[in-house]
Amino acid sequence: MHKDPSGDSDSQTLYPSKAQCVAMSVASVVCSIFLFKVWLDGIEYAWVAGGFLTASAVYYAAHLLRGGFSMTLDKEGFTIVEMFSARHYKWANISDIVLRRGILGPSVEFYDLTGGEMQRVKMTQNYGYRPRQLLELMLQWRAKIGAPSATLEKNIWLR
Repeated sequence: MHKDPSGDSDSQTLYPSKAQCVAMSVASVVCSIFLFKVWLDGIEYAWVAGGFLTASAVYYAAHLLRGGFSMTLDKEGFTIVEMFSARHYKWANISDIVLRRGILGPSVEFYDLTGGEMQRVKMTQNYGYRPRQLLELMLQWRAKIGAPSATLEKNIWLR
């Protein structure tokens, strides 16, 4: 299960849910096979949707490869790896970490002040956690180093 960040561990690495990735990849393959069959039966542009779903199947299968997608939390900040490229965010440059409701449900967002300009960053993965649990985990890691946790009262979804 999930580890508590209050321990003496120097870092914690999170990975996407394997079950969800396998389910999405298999569902995309099944739907793309159906659409390619429909295309061969005479529906002219079914190949477009079939191609999109084939690319989606490959994308979700790539989540299962080590080093492809992960999030590592540590005392300095956190590193998000997506499609084998990493981006590091320092706690000192993060102003707010919030939970926002979107069309597809709630997601974790934060504001990065790197370079003197505030940039809103929306997390695309929950790494096996519910969005609220991921937010709480990030706030616990931030509090672990003594960084201000002013984001708690700004989070209307935690009330």
